[in-house]
Amino acid sequence: MLDNVESVTGQGAAVSWWYALRGLWESALRLNELMHVSWDIPGTIQPVWKRGRLPVIEIPHTMQKNATEDSIPLLPGFESLLLETPPADRSGWVFQPMSLQGLRGRSAKTERLAVDWVKRILSRIGKPAGVVVEPENRRTGGRRGGGGVDYLMILQLGSAFCSSAMPVAVILVRESHLSTRRSFVP
Repeated sequence: MLDNVESVTGQGAAVSWWYALRGLWESALRLNELMHVSWDIPGTIQPVWKRGRLPVIEIPHTMQKNATEDSIPLLPGFESLLLETPPADRSGWVFQPMSLQGLRGRSAKTERLAVDWVKRILSRIGKPAGVVVEPENRRTGGRRGGGGVDYLMILQLGSAFCSSAMPVAVILVRESHLSTRRSFVP
C-alpha cells in the first residue's frame, strides 16, 4: 500500500499519508482513534512515557466503544514511529494527513481532514494494492458495513500476534475475542 501513496496523494502530501498509514499499521488503533491521537490536546488519545514504567497510550472514555478509560501498552513499532518526532515538535495532532486540494489547484477548506475523508483517500490508496475495503456481502450482493482499511490492518496485526501471544493480541485490539474483528472482514 505504501508504494501507491504518492500516485494518489501527490509528492507534496505523500509523507504525511505514509506516516498515517504506518501509524495505522503499528498502533492497532481504529482509523477514528488514530486521527484522535495528540501529543497534548485534552480529551484525546495520548502516548505517555513515565519514568520506570512501560510506555502506554491512554484512551479517554469518550474515545472508547465501551465508554471506559483505558491504558494499553505502546507496541514497539508504534513507539518507534512516535519517537521519530523530535520532542520540540510534539504538540497538537500526531497524525495530520494533508489535504489533496492542492492537486487540483485549490486551497484546503479545513485545517484538518475529517475521518471520512481520510478513509476515502486510504481506500483510493489501497485499491491498486488489492485491499478490499468493503467486501461484497455474499447474501445480498451489496457492500457490507464494518471492515475498511483500518479493520483489515488491525486484523492482520492481531493475527500476527496470535501465533505467539493470543492474550496480548486480544488486549491490543481491545476486543473480547479476535473473532469479533474477523466477523467484519473476509
